[in-house]
Amino acid sequence: MTAISVIAAKYGVSAVIGALTGNEGLGGLGSELMGALMESEDRIAEQLDGISRKLDRVLAQRYSTALGAGQRTLLDASTAPDAQTRVAELSRARDLFLEAGAAALSPLQLAVAERYVALCYIALGRREAAGTALKAMDRAAAEAMLDAAAEAGPPAYERARKQLGWSGRVGSRSRRDDLLEDQAGDIILAALREAELAEELFRESRTLAQGMGLPLVPLPHQEELPPEPDGEDDPLRTAKLQLVLRPAAPGPVRYGPITVTWRKVLIQPIAWPVPHGRTSASMSEVRQYLESCSISPDQVDGDALRRLRRRMYQTAVAWLEVDVTIKVEPAFTRNRIIGLASRSTEPSPAAGWVDFHLRGLAAGRSELTIKSSIPFSLQGKEMPDESYTPDLISIPEGLTNEIALSVDNTLIFPSA
Repeated sequence: MTAISVIAAKYGVSAVIGALTGNEGLGGLGSELMGALMESEDRIAEQLDGISRKLDRVLAQRYSTALGAGQRTLLDASTAPDAQTRVAELSRARDLFLEAGAAALSPLQLAVAERYVALCYIALGRREAAGTALKAMDRAAAEAMLDAAAEAGPPAYERARKQLGWSGRVGSRSRRDDLLEDQAGDIILAALREAELAEELFRESRTLAQGMGLPLVPLPHQEELPPEPDGEDDPLRTAKLQLVLRPAAPGPVRYGPITVTWRKVLIQPIAWPVPHGRTSASMSEVRQYLESCSISPDQVDGDALRRLRRRMYQTAVAWLEVDVTIKVEPAFTRNRIIGLASRSTEPSPAAGWVDFHLRGLAAGRSELTIKSSIPFSLQGKEMPDESYTPDLISIPEGLTNEIALSVDNTLIFPSA
């Protein structure tokens, strides 16, 4: 837990906000809070440095200098002799943290800097500006978690190879494999720790927002699916980290800057009786099927029609109707992949949630709605062909019919 979360659990959220804003009756708590904050920052700074080294991210000198100077100035503000000096010190600290944020080279570094900006605005009594900083902190923490999940997956293997760089001094193949396994394991652990820090920042942001009286929605039920080895022969090729966020109450599900609203999820099987002794459909049956899917047969090329004739009776088809919206406020700074996903039941690297219908959410875009009627295979068999319509998809073997929206196949929002 972060220092603010610890102090809030001990004294209450309102006491933390009072101490930050300079309530004279809470002077002792203010000193305790700042002392705990500085102590925890030594730990966070050490972890940031370790994570940055393992994931090949530079911890810029300008960032470290501005963050350290801001922390010292914030500590000085807590012991200022008068209100005017306190305001001046807090304003200077805020500017230093803004400078650190501008120099940040990773979302996690930015989230830490925005956290301090928010604390300064709370201490200055600027509630609206503090709320804006908390939103920026949430967005940066979310992007840090998405990046960490990617690093904890298959890229750890390739990054380890690049970091080691084979030479004639390495020795036998078994020795190289051992070194590679150790290095990839360290990278995965660093990425998982980055995800943990991002989660801690989410909790702290919520604590501060609660103390300021900002509107909150119920926290989703969380289930972490850690990366798993891809078989005994190649333990380094791992499935990526996933965080499943199930609704705790009716209505939208919110996690950090992300709000997901499900309006409709309906799966309707389409019965296609198989004529006795036949394994392929007639052309009139194919046309009937396409028209039932609101697809004009005239728009389908001849090869696709022939493949559909051969396979239509070999696949159990269902009609998936979906209406779901994702909002990200403030918007992500990088492009993200939004998918419809289904849960795998197979004990394999694909265990977890597998995307089967993908859309893009461009950087700077804050909202995306998926409102589609999608035919798919109930039994996980290959659909006839995807080329004749962008909405005709296939679900791999071993998936359930539980549907979720995913962000980079990392943050999973199942429908209620």
